[in-house]
Amino acid sequence: MATTLNDIRIAILTPMGSNIYPKNVTCFLNLASALHQVFHPASRFFWLEGGPYLVQNRTYLLRAAMMHDFSQKFDYLLWIDADQVFGIEHICMLAACCVAGNLDAVSGLYYNRHGDRHSMAGRIVNEDNDIYWLQDRDFAVHRVQQTVIPIDICGFGFFMMKMEGLRQYCQQYPREKWFTESWHGLSKMHYSGEDVSFCHQFKALGRRIWFAPHVAVGHYGGIVPSDFKQSNATNRFEEVNII
Repeated sequence: MATTLNDIRIAILTPMGSNIYPKNVTCFLNLASALHQVFHPASRFFWLEGGPYLVQNRTYLLRAAMMHDFSQKFDYLLWIDADQVFGIEHICMLAACCVAGNLDAVSGLYYNRHGDRHSMAGRIVNEDNDIYWLQDRDFAVHRVQQTVIPIDICGFGFFMMKMEGLRQYCQQYPREKWFTESWHGLSKMHYSGEDVSFCHQFKALGRRIWFAPHVAVGHYGGIVPSDFKQSNATNRFEEVNII
């Protein structure tokens, strides 16, 4: 197991939308510049430009990362959505949480784009699988103490996973089920995005998900495509870019 940041082999995956802001561009340019200086040289940044079908784009990105994992032997995989404002220091902090706690998966703090201000870290509160999204008051002490909180689900905006658990996930579920738009077997019908469904299936394997509220990043709206309808798009796997 890697013990220092420079020992960590990390795969960073980003589905790029078409309306990315200059501040977001700067974040990703800085990431590309610093990645191999801070983390192990075998680390890679994967991104896929454009396209409205986020489920398919996440699948293409993950497939590319898993193929490279055969040779690169990544320690962790980090999803960063294109509408996040972050620095390399935030990635370092999230990686430090994973290593220190030997965590299966951990999300940083960012807030929803619309409506009431809540984090994108949630808990299932009843047998109907209703979601309670954590508010500032729920994690204020943890943020000051820089401790992590167990959660059930989270968004993929700034979400790191240990490769050991991800390999198990990709072996357990067929590729077309890696990311889905709905939960199966709910006692009442809920719509859920591909991130929520992933968390549900990941936890079904006995894995745990954590929330690190002291690792806080910004969140712009309207950048990552949100049209999750069934796509007739051609296979875009060959369009995945890698640094």
